[in-house]
Amino acid sequence: MPVTPKPITGSTQIPTPRVTLRSYLSTQHLYAARYAAEAAQAVEQEDHADPVASFIRHRGHVMSAVTESIAFLEAAINEIFQDAADGDHSYVG
Repeated sequence: MPVTPKPITGSTQIPTPRVTLRSYLSTQHLYAARYAAEAAQAVEQEDHADPVASFIRHRGHVMSAVTESIAFLEAAINEIFQDAADGDHSYVG
């Protein structure tokens, strides 16, 4: 014989579960900086048949590595402050 559940009555409240997800952009900036630095190193190691084109490509990769490094630091600092403000102590603690 099936059992019928009793309805909840009175002031009983069931807590609503919350799921949160934090996505940190700083890690993406760090990966991009590393990728650009590796690309600059690859340009340094190749044969420079066209030195002007190699110089432009190399300079572009170096500038990307530097700016992405700066973006990483800024994003990491902002994420730490946001975690502290939200009371999320997984990294701040």
